[in-house]
Amino acid sequence: MTNFPLHKFRRLAVPIVILSVVWTSTTGARAALLYRLTDLGQCTLTNDAAQDITEGGKVGLQQDGLAYAWSAGNLTPAAGLPNNHTIVCVNDMESIAGSHNFEAFLWNNGTKVALGSLEGGWTFCSDINDLNQVIGISYRSSINRYRGFLWQNGSMVEIGGFLPNGRSRPTAISNSGRIVGYATTATTELPFVYDGGTISALPILPGYVRGEAYGLSSNGRNIAGTSRKNYFFDSEATAWIDGRMVALGRLDFSVSTALDVNDWGQVVGSVGYSNDPRAAFLWQNGVMYNLNSLLTNAPGYYIREVFSINNFGQIVGYAYYGEQKRSVLLSPVPEPSTLGLTAAGLVLCLVCARRKQRSVETA
Repeated sequence: MTNFPLHKFRRLAVPIVILSVVWTSTTGARAALLYRLTDLGQCTLTNDAAQDITEGGKVGLQQDGLAYAWSAGNLTPAAGLPNNHTIVCVNDMESIAGSHNFEAFLWNNGTKVALGSLEGGWTFCSDINDLNQVIGISYRSSINRYRGFLWQNGSMVEIGGFLPNGRSRPTAISNSGRIVGYATTATTELPFVYDGGTISALPILPGYVRGEAYGLSSNGRNIAGTSRKNYFFDSEATAWIDGRMVALGRLDFSVSTALDVNDWGQVVGSVGYSNDPRAAFLWQNGVMYNLNSLLTNAPGYYIREVFSINNFGQIVGYAYYGEQKRSVLLSPVPEPSTLGLTAAGLVLCLVCARRKQRSVETA
């Protein structure tokens, strides 16, 4: 039998190992169905929670009514800001967008910037991207309605809806500037995509009469939201994945809402009754899971609601530990891929072959 040249084996093993690393890094989030919980601290006020997570793993959260950016175990406060915020969003530049006392603000490099308003009325922010573009809503007294806004570089512009005097509410923005949200029509309320100054309605599930879009993937291709038969009592989480509308289900509850989605099409949100969320879910590959059934640690914790997921499958929200409400980060526990095991086997064979060659040379 002809011996396989060892130098050719080495050349083959290296690219396979590299390929296995790439494969594992890109599929780990999609394959993972187990999660590890990290407790980020107690929520003492109603709005306290971990509310946003970036691709770099930075978490925007409110704790004791104060806005923070959490990263690798370190909390960075938005110093000098008053307490009792309502929305806290963060980007990978560690800028924080939030709302306080009917005012939207941007905290950047230790400085608070008030975003202003469309007509001098109240403002609330919804999201921020890595370009420090901020979206939200602002009250216009001239039409007695709130309208969406996009703020960038010190300037605020209106994001119109389907009607000249109707309500519009942008909820998420990608780094390319694509925006999703929902707005009123003459008879109902529909989810929309706003891109390049043009607003387009998204379809809703058959048999439903209204809907909202809440989450947008980093690449701007996947959208998360809900379709409703009325305001609170009969709704189903809905996703638009690469342009295809998908009904996500409700588990054993009457209401479900999808709040965020990543580039891989993993969707997170909550299920419950009426407007009362009872459990958090993860949906992937056509199946909805109760996130509480996927935990590998943290006995006694019950995840109630989650708000954001990144492309690594990390999820943030809040859970209850006994009577205490706690901000939480959920990190996927990766499963070894077939290619990764194959690569490991090849490396082991290479080591054995080299040892055998050395023993022959020594003899």
